[in-house]
Amino acid sequence: MTQLINWRLRELAKHCPQNNNWIFQLNFEQIISHHTRKVQHVLNGKIEETEEISDPELLHIYFNHITAERLTALVAIRGKLAETQVDRLVLIDNTCEIEMPVEDTDDQNQEDENGEIIRVSDKPKIPIIKGVNSTLTYLSLIGDLTNRDLLSRRYQKTVGIDQWWNKCLEMGQKKVTTDDSISHFGFLSCNDIQEKTKYANEWIKQSGAKLDFTGNYVLTGEEMLTLPKIETVKHVIFDQNCQITNFQFLRNFPDLRILELRQCQQIDDVIFRTICQSSRNLEAVILQYNICLNVRVFLPLLQLQKIRLIKVDYPNFQCQISPKEVLMSREEWKSCHSFSLEQLKINSESMTLDVLDYLLKACQNLKTIYLSEETLQNVAKNVTFDESNSREEDQLNFHLMNDPRKGLRVSKPVRFKNMFKDYITAPFSKSMLEKIKQNSGQQSVPTEIERAVTDYTK
Repeated sequence: MTQLINWRLRELAKHCPQNNNWIFQLNFEQIISHHTRKVQHVLNGKIEETEEISDPELLHIYFNHITAERLTALVAIRGKLAETQVDRLVLIDNTCEIEMPVEDTDDQNQEDENGEIIRVSDKPKIPIIKGVNSTLTYLSLIGDLTNRDLLSRRYQKTVGIDQWWNKCLEMGQKKVTTDDSISHFGFLSCNDIQEKTKYANEWIKQSGAKLDFTGNYVLTGEEMLTLPKIETVKHVIFDQNCQITNFQFLRNFPDLRILELRQCQQIDDVIFRTICQSSRNLEAVILQYNICLNVRVFLPLLQLQKIRLIKVDYPNFQCQISPKEVLMSREEWKSCHSFSLEQLKINSESMTLDVLDYLLKACQNLKTIYLSEETLQNVAKNVTFDESNSREEDQLNFHLMNDPRKGLRVSKPVRFKNMFKDYITAPFSKSMLEKIKQNSGQQSVPTEIERAVTDYTK
């Protein structure tokens, strides 16, 4: 296990890619289970075939490099070898066999979906994946990573291994001090949940006000449920920690003020609601590239009585599906109120004036809003306000998310023209529907009318 927490391995994260760790975590079993996989190890610089470790458990990701045609990663795993538990460094190298489709010379013309004739050669050709060549290599020494029989020199430069190894050689000529501080690497040595809980307690105490889970892929949250309350923690960061599914341990941090969730793809509406319920004193919540979250996060967020800042940074963050299809009903928006929220940052391409109008009505004390460029332009074209009102407490600032110098200042109350809900009205009132029932003798409203009323009144 000493090899797994070598100082050279700690340097890998500074030079090699880490951004797709969440993809690797969610697809780990598939990545290492290709039926064509080749299993080998490096012994004294020589590559030989070896027995595969069974029931592998992912402990840590030191780096990953993912492209359309190739996936390469160095990970630490724990598994069984001849009924003995072992820990190993594994270099995973998967490449796809891609074949371009052959042009059909017998049928050069086809009709498209509109009935127009197009040439087959003009149609886009989609590559066909014929198979995956997978190689799992168990490393005895970290220096084996530079073996050019495993990865070519050019590819090592692409991944960053070449630069990393030069840095290691440079540091090797100097006296490397031993870092006795507790870090997430220490969790790799824990064999059971009791050890992890004890180590987590020491790690959290040492971390002080800021607790950063980045790079910790061992803890699942269950280990920290029995921890005592720790009042020193004010700021918690989760970054690609897709293995954590139980966030109730956040209740053990009663003074938690700032929460950052980055690329945590396992977090959906249900888990996020639990997070907010477990962290009642939050003042700032930052959400970045969490693909399973949408505008419904505002239901639990606006119930936090001390919330002052909400930041959502994800261009595909869904605010509204279409003019008629919404993710939150009018009644749900009416239930949202926050008198503490002062600053709102939403970098979303689907932000609409309707959703923005609901947010302004729900958050009367909002002072600053940051938006994407397209949304900000839409606001500037359609906003109306009382230009004679110069009271400072009534001023509302709109800024561009990527360049705060650009924006506009308006006075409350703010109204928007050309909202979807202004142009969409129910085709029948409730009283008219009752008359339709009586005149037609039907016991229930026709399905198409019910559906229309539901769409328009939500």
